[in-house]
Amino acid sequence: ILCSASCLLCIAWVPEGAGSGIPEVKAYLNGVRVKGFSSFSLFVVKILGTILSVSSGLSIGMEGPLVHIGAIVGASCTKLSGLIGQAAAKSKPRWRC
Repeated sequence: ILCSASCLLCIAWVPEGAGSGIPEVKAYLNGVRVKGFSSFSLFVVKILGTILSVSSGLSIGMEGPLVHIGAIVGASCTKLSGLIGQAAAKSKPRWRC
């Protein structure tokens, strides 16, 4: 049941969640625009799929999905800091002497 739920997440909800994610991370770090690389739904599917797959007893490694999850968190942090920096730059008064 757990394995079927994990497969259903990747097949029906987010097809980009299939696989380890390491090739996508390598491509992203080399400057390739990967579709849906840091989406929230992919983040949720990677976490739930890894938990369900490992819990079902499949002989898979957790390292690949965890690398992709870490890359999603890192990409989201840089996007968020860019948005905060832009908002702060707009709100600061500019003093001229």
